[in-house]
Amino acid sequence: MLLPAGFKETIASIFYDKEVAIFDKVSSKDAEGGVVIGKGVQRGTFKGNVRFTDLKKTQEDYGLDYKIDVAITTDYEDIYIGDLLGYKLVTYEVTDTLLYDSHILVVGVKYGKSGD
Repeated sequence: MLLPAGFKETIASIFYDKEVAIFDKVSSKDAEGGVVIGKGVQRGTFKGNVRFTDLKKTQEDYGLDYKIDVAITTDYEDIYIGDLLGYKLVTYEVTDTLLYDSHILVVGVKYGKSGD
């Protein structure tokens, strides 16, 4: 179904009320020479509806065979699997993005230590 732009804008203005940061990943070497992947500079932000409840149902509905820690709906399209997202001092790694007519569902798991 093709939704008019005005409808999508109305959804965004009502539901996408949380600001989420997107960070680049950076790699470095530790003291033993191993590669360490971490959170780099913030490359931008987007607005979304951030959800921490009903995640088990989301996992079941989409056949995800792992535990998710966050589900975000948004109209922002520049989000990819493996991206790091920051919300309320917690970093999440994007594990799936699912495209719908009216929005994108982004799911993720906690990444590293809190705030990393």
